[in-house]
Amino acid sequence: MTVFLRTKMHRNSVEDGVIFLGAMFLGLVTHLFYGFAELAMSIAKLPIFYKQRDLRFYPSWADTLPTWILKIPISFLECAVRIGMTYYVIGFDPNIERFFRHYLLLVLISQMASGLFRLLAAVGREMVVADTFGSSAQLVLLILSGFLISRGIELPIP
Repeated sequence: MTVFLRTKMHRNSVEDGVIFLGAMFLGLVTHLFYGFAELAMSIAKLPIFYKQRDLRFYPSWADTLPTWILKIPISFLECAVRIGMTYYVIGFDPNIERFFRHYLLLVLISQMASGLFRLLAAVGREMVVADTFGSSAQLVLLILSGFLISRGIELPIP
């Protein structure tokens, strides 16, 4: 937060836009890493899930739906704390509509990240494989986000 400690930021040039994008990108990356914790928790629940599936206790969606429903309020709380601490301190637009758009974006990113890492845990089935898949997915998401490598940059060819 102290990197972006400017309650009144200029909005006149491309460099100012890069500062705003950097702050938003940091929030997205933070919530992406929050979702990475779902990987270990999902892998820990897999033996129970497979045993109940083999004994035909209930369908697979009945196991995943409560996890998703319980994750929604946690997601709202994580995003509210993050937005509450950083939005006006960074100097984003004081318009309340943009505040809620930013909040909604972070909530959706948090839900996407937790769902992605739960999927990778189910596909990987073991911690080492799932961690490799998760790290690769994070790498792809970060590189293709458009902030680390933007369209106008020409990469040197060795």
